Amino acid sequence: MTSSLDELKQFVCSDIVKALAAYAYVESFSDYLYSNVVYTLRFLGLPSDEAEKLYSELAKLMDNYLRVDSYKEVEARRKRLRGVIRDCLDKLGIVKEAKSRIDSLSAEERRALQVAALGIVKRVEKELYARRYFWSSNELAEFVSVMLSKDISYEDLERLFIKSLLAVRIHSRSNRYHYYTMAPIPNTVNLIKELAGVVESE
Repeated sequence: MTSSLDELKQFVCSDIVKALAAYAYVESFSDYLYSNVVYTLRFLGLPSDEAEKLYSELAKLMDNYLRVDSYKEVEARRKRLRGVIRDCLDKLGIVKEAKSRIDSLSAEERRALQVAALGIVKRVEKELYARRYFWSSNELAEFVSVMLSKDISYEDLERLFIKSLLAVRIHSRSNRYHYYTMAPIPNTVNLIKELAGVVESE
């Protein structure tokens, strides 16, 4: 396990984008691993071919690390890896980079992000599960659209959160539903609260 974890650390700690790809992978269900990671990478600015190449490299590393018989051990390794990813993101300066990306948004994009952040904060106050996975429907887009008096799609908001380093894509499905969900990046959760606070203070 040590060698496979060391290889993952080397991958994760080399670049913010790679670390977020690993985070999307470790938080996703198996049937959405590929699409969640690749879409996260594309929203982060990678061309499709590069995103797919990086996914293949990551999937091989993850398979080596998580290939154990015990479900309990798999979950223990996932937990350990989440800690590695968080530490690496701190060392890579994700908060500073996220602030820079938010500052570079257009005024219209930044406003949509602020209003969406408020919607998420309000949801988290009501539902504890939303602290780890937020928004499992198009309610967020509806909330922002009403607040801005303008049609905003969920994909537009998802793209904004991901490219601003605030979340990764974690879609999933049941027998009946497709769940449109993001997972907040633990390192930048406070930035979401700050964005929401801008709207609340008005």
